Amino acid sequence: MSEPLVYTVVVPTMNRPEELCKCLKLAIAQDPAPAELLVIDDGRLDEDALRSSLGKAAPPLRVERKERPGLVASLNIAGKLCRTPWLLALDDDIYLEAGYMRACQDAVDRHPDRARLAAIAGYPLLAGRSRTWRAAIRLAIERLFLLNGLAEGRFLPSSYFTDFECGRPHREPWAVEHVPGGLALWRTDVFRDLGYDPWFEGYAYGCDMELAYRATRQWEAICVPTARALHDKSPRSRVPNARMGELKVRNQRYFYRKHFAGSLLHFVCFHWALLGQVAMLTLAALTAPRSFGVRISEVAGMIAEICRPWPIVGGRS
Repeated sequence: MSEPLVYTVVVPTMNRPEELCKCLKLAIAQDPAPAELLVIDDGRLDEDALRSSLGKAAPPLRVERKERPGLVASLNIAGKLCRTPWLLALDDDIYLEAGYMRACQDAVDRHPDRARLAAIAGYPLLAGRSRTWRAAIRLAIERLFLLNGLAEGRFLPSSYFTDFECGRPHREPWAVEHVPGGLALWRTDVFRDLGYDPWFEGYAYGCDMELAYRATRQWEAICVPTARALHDKSPRSRVPNARMGELKVRNQRYFYRKHFAGSLLHFVCFHWALLGQVAMLTLAALTAPRSFGVRISEVAGMIAEICRPWPIVGGRS
C-alpha cells in the first residue's frame, strides 16, 4: 500500500477574501485532503468569516499576519511554519480541479526514486488564453526569439523557459526545471532550506523560476499533466503597465546574471530574447489601436529599465 501524501495547503493573500475562500474550498475537497490550512495574510482578512465559510469539516486553519506586505517573505515564513512533510503552495486565485491531489499521489507512487523528488508542478490552465491563428503566430515568433520552446517547463539558453500550454503536450508526468510558484507541491524540507531569494520581494515577478532553477540543480521536479488547475487572474493583482514592463526586464536580467552569465552563448541568446520581447510588444501596440496605450506604456517601462544599471548579484553590479 502506498504511503499517502501528508501536506499543508499554503496560501499567501491580501484583501481578496472571495478568491481565497473559493481556492480553499476546492483544496479541502481533494483526495487525499490536506492535514492543515495555512494562510499568510498581508491584508485585513476576517478570520472568523473565513472559518465559517469553510465549515466545521475543514482541516485546522492557521492564519499568520504580517505588517509588511510581500509574497516572498510570506512564502519563506510558510516554509518555516509548515509542520507536514509536503507543502502545497497556491495563489489565492488558483482553483484546483477535482482529482488534482489524486493525480499527484499517483505520480509520487510511481516515481522510481521518491527520495530524489523535491517538487511536483500542477498543470496551470490560464483563463482567457486563446488558441487562434494569431496566438499560433505569436507563439512561433516567441520561439524564434527564444522566449518559448517545445519542452514545457524547461529553461532555454536565453534564461527564459517554455511556459505550460506552449509546448509539446504530455500524457504522463515528465521532468521539469520550472515549477509555477502558485501551483506547486514542495517537499517541505527542500522548500525551507532553499527559500525564495529575498531580492525578488515586492511584486515578486520571476521568484518562482529562480527557486525552481536552484532546486532542480540538486533534486528532481516533475509536472503532472492530469493535476490541473485554473488560474483565473484576479483584476486586483495587476500592477501599472509601465511597472510591469520594468519588472519583466529587471527581474529576468537578475535571474540571467545570477545563473546564466559567463557564457558567450547565453549572453547572445539573452539579449536576442530581450530584443524580441520589446519588438513583439511594440508590434502588438501598433497593430491593436484599442490597446495601444496599455502596451506602449509597458514598452516604455521595458526600455527605461534596459537603460538603467544592471541589478547587483552577489556583490557584482
